[in-house]
Amino acid sequence: MPENLCWPTLSLTMGALVKKGELLLSRRQLELVQLLRLGLRNRDIAEKLGVTEGTVKSYLHAVFKKTGASNRTELALRASEWGGD
Repeated sequence: MPENLCWPTLSLTMGALVKKGELLLSRRQLELVQLLRLGLRNRDIAEKLGVTEGTVKSYLHAVFKKTGASNRTELALRASEWGGD
């Protein structure tokens, strides 16, 4: 997990990663991470979130950048370390 990240004592859907006191991931990005951890494909995530596959890809790239994860598997593993769910 990148330095200076912590997890509040809230669930993944209610909380957010925090970096230096600022929210790291938006609520929507956290929803995406939850769905990714369930093993859903971009198409299925898009359907659940009511967005296009392109939007899901955009969200994923933003989450990768914010968390330092380089792929879906790494992001899922990091998310399991965050706890809270």
